[in-house]
Amino acid sequence: MMTKYLPRFPEELGRAREAVLSLAAAEGAAAAYIGGALAAGLGTPMSDVDVYFVVPDGKPSAARQIFVDGRRYDIGYQSTDSLRALVDQISDYRADRDDLGILTAVGRKSLDPVVRFLLSETVVDDGSIKALQDRARESISEIVRTMVGVMSFEVHNALEDAHGFHAVGDLQAASWALRSASLSAAEALLASRGDLYLGHKWVWARWARTFGSEIPLPSPAAAAAEPVAFGESVAVCQDLLIQAITGASYEVKPSVAPGALSRAPMACAVPLSGSVLVYLDGSDAAEISREGLLLLGLAHGRTRADAVSLTAGQLRSGGAQVTEAEVADYLDDFVEAGLLTVKA
Repeated sequence: MMTKYLPRFPEELGRAREAVLSLAAAEGAAAAYIGGALAAGLGTPMSDVDVYFVVPDGKPSAARQIFVDGRRYDIGYQSTDSLRALVDQISDYRADRDDLGILTAVGRKSLDPVVRFLLSETVVDDGSIKALQDRARESISEIVRTMVGVMSFEVHNALEDAHGFHAVGDLQAASWALRSASLSAAEALLASRGDLYLGHKWVWARWARTFGSEIPLPSPAAAAAEPVAFGESVAVCQDLLIQAITGASYEVKPSVAPGALSRAPMACAVPLSGSVLVYLDGSDAAEISREGLLLLGLAHGRTRADAVSLTAGQLRSGGAQVTEAEVADYLDDFVEAGLLTVKA
């Protein structure tokens, strides 16, 4: 699933199209598109225009910048071969516990040009742009899986930093790391819901247009507050990522009352090809099913009975044949493994 949003500034995009048409004619370019925030329904009046010329295979020209009517145009060149290779790479989601595969091979630098290409505004096309976009759109579900996986790895690394900084009392750094983790988790959830653009600075605008609500990010001072506030912000971050991986929607319960279940504070889910790896301290990790991950999400802040009932209900509504007794057994396994504890 991918949503193509209407331009936020249609007049600016129209002027950019006219300028790119002239640039393409001057260069003799047969394929050109506008990418970046302006084409993705974002941007501001100060945003640059990102222009891409798709050139025949071979070494493309170096990127350059020009100004047209006082506005900066960043011009990049892509060969059809390199663009096709990127599309193919992120359209093949393979990762398992012993070999994380695509998760270690792909990062934002690989994802960003493909996402910009998918959300672009075509200006001139000799057929190469349409052919590559059709190829990418046929694999959109795999591309989204890759995006969610890459973001989950970012969340894992940032949460480790946040806990480490918090442990040594470097609260400003802990706050920065926690906010970074939460932004990446929000990007994962947005991508899973069809809003694919990348960049932390656009998360607020993307959240508003996709969910129509205020994004539940931790305050800049969350890490400097009492440990409870830090832990609650971590829990929200975990839940955003769990919902992205499972595709589920549920009410997040950041606070934990006595007698309710609490998720391990270091727990971070990373999707594999057919299961999920939940990292704990250091290299310790547990491999669970996506159904188990939903349980891990719903359990936090809820009683055992509520967690079992809600999880069984959601799974059955999705077509799974599962009993509450089976869910309860799975929950007890999580408690034994340290993924969940009961708050005293």
